[in-house]
Amino acid sequence: MAYKYNLSISEIISFFSNRKSLGFSAKEITTVQEKYKCFLPTVYQEYLSSYGMDAINQKHHVLFSPKEIFTSYDGIEMELADFTDEFDDAIQSKQEQQYKNNPYFRLYQTSKSLWHTITENYLLIWCENQGVWYAGYLLKDLQSGVENPPIYMSYDDDFVSFRKHCNTTEEFLLQMLFEASWSYQGVRYTEKKVIERILLEEKIEINKLCNRDSCGENRSELVGTVLDEKNHRFYFYYTSEDYCELILLQKNEHGDWIKPVVASMCKKKPTYKLSISEKLQYDLPKKRSENGIAIHPFVAEMIKNHLGRPISNSYDLEKIKVLSLGNGCLPGNMIRKNKTIILTTLEKLPAPFYYHEQ
Repeated sequence: MAYKYNLSISEIISFFSNRKSLGFSAKEITTVQEKYKCFLPTVYQEYLSSYGMDAINQKHHVLFSPKEIFTSYDGIEMELADFTDEFDDAIQSKQEQQYKNNPYFRLYQTSKSLWHTITENYLLIWCENQGVWYAGYLLKDLQSGVENPPIYMSYDDDFVSFRKHCNTTEEFLLQMLFEASWSYQGVRYTEKKVIERILLEEKIEINKLCNRDSCGENRSELVGTVLDEKNHRFYFYYTSEDYCELILLQKNEHGDWIKPVVASMCKKKPTYKLSISEKLQYDLPKKRSENGIAIHPFVAEMIKNHLGRPISNSYDLEKIKVLSLGNGCLPGNMIRKNKTIILTTLEKLPAPFYYHEQ
């Protein structure tokens, strides 16, 4: 198969988008730079102007539009406005000790001109879909003209604690697009052995997929991409020191999303016979109850486990629409032997094999 490895940002978005991408105007971007007296990295400006309004930027995490961009100091001021009464009460009642580990309390007691002694100021451009983290540039990097500065991310659910997350804007955009792909109609694998088997079967070269030249030399987390242009299939691969993930996405010739099929994952799962132990067979009454409903002991036991009590009337049966026996749902009184699942005991037997309407 002919694969294209390590696609550019524009190539990735072209696969995901069925229409021409839209971006923000140069005026909107310039307004941000003038407001914060800084220069936004060229890569980021180009992304905003070319793809900023594309749906993929809102699929999982959220790209801020230029008018939504703010700084971490702006965020701190919003938080302090909510804490003002609480902090004032603490100071007046001499209960400051309760807030000794609260960074906002320290900032509340510190002049804004000295906030940099507690935390730096960051220009925030992206956020987690529930606001758990915010990501952006160190504002002084932008104000000093650093061309492609690192991206920092908050890590303690506040606007105070940040650490470097990606070395470049390209690395960050690639990770955001990878996580956005979770929201599309793909198939996601997280077991290393399964992923290795799929890559081997699909003849994808792992050394090309994890090319550090495209992912960053010092990154412990790597994101790789592969496109099978003939079959319109896209592979997103993520790996870190202790975790890996593979996402497969596919379109038909008309550009509609379809579920990818991997041959090795279509093998039939082993089937099991259902049986009951010899003791149960002996203990079962031999006569069917009058007006009874035929119920196999296995079915009766599974319904009992679902309801949390033995079957007591026909309504219990009417509530069950689908009954399946998965790999992880065998109760303690069932055992596997070869390809047979054996029911060994029942707390209360339907009489006999049957439920009797009372």
